[in-house]
Amino acid sequence: QQTSGKTNLSRTVPTLSLNGALFFERDSQFFDSHYLHTLEPQLFYVYTPFSNQSDFPIFDTSVRGFDVNNFTTDNRFNGIDRIGDDNRLTTALATRFINQENGSELMMARIGQIHYFSDREVQLGNSIDKSSSSNIITEAQFSPGKWKLLSQITWDSEFEQKLSSSNQLNYQNSKFGANLAQRFQINALETREINMNWTFNSRWQFNLTNLYDVRNDHVIENLLGVNYESCCWGLRLSAKSRYLSPTQTDTGVYIELILKGLGGVGVSN
Repeated sequence: QQTSGKTNLSRTVPTLSLNGALFFERDSQFFDSHYLHTLEPQLFYVYTPFSNQSDFPIFDTSVRGFDVNNFTTDNRFNGIDRIGDDNRLTTALATRFINQENGSELMMARIGQIHYFSDREVQLGNSIDKSSSSNIITEAQFSPGKWKLLSQITWDSEFEQKLSSSNQLNYQNSKFGANLAQRFQINALETREINMNWTFNSRWQFNLTNLYDVRNDHVIENLLGVNYESCCWGLRLSAKSRYLSPTQTDTGVYIELILKGLGGVGVSN
């Protein structure tokens, strides 16, 4: 980015942030098990006045995405090249069911959104962000026994449409595991993925992967593999096919010999 050419730059940008949360709990019972049911509302307020920072070059700063893992961040940007002006309030709500016998989490759900009280003038480009609220972020997880269901959705409240989603269903025991996943991004992609693995004994393992492009109706990748391991060496045999274009698919068979402690030797065809 073009700057004023000054070589001695300084800035002082104060920031006020307030984080408040409440924690409510009660005892609940399902299927003869006792759970702690929580309700956790949270408010996070940030105020940062506008400061003209156009003299400062932009090296590696980017806009920080809003997701369920960063409800409470003081700066809208990653990096220090820009300190965003802000007058915003983040509202979030979470609830959980926690097993009182072993501490495991049976169910968790949370939702959050940012509300802006003024326009954001400090940007990486020339435009000013005048939106009054962010997207709505939701996450839910349900984990009964060996099963786990996880879902995340980003919802555009202004245009009332789903922007992205991720859904996963997982099963795992001592010898078999399976994972089904679906991912969606508006105007970009929609995929479906299946992963399975079987452990027959301490030496033999079988795995399978299928990745499918739902939007364009074709397989992206197929993988079928067999692994053998002994105390001193291992052998991996896999067959893979990968979509390159409507008229081209890359296929191959791969063999890898692993000498434990020495490294590995691989051959592909």
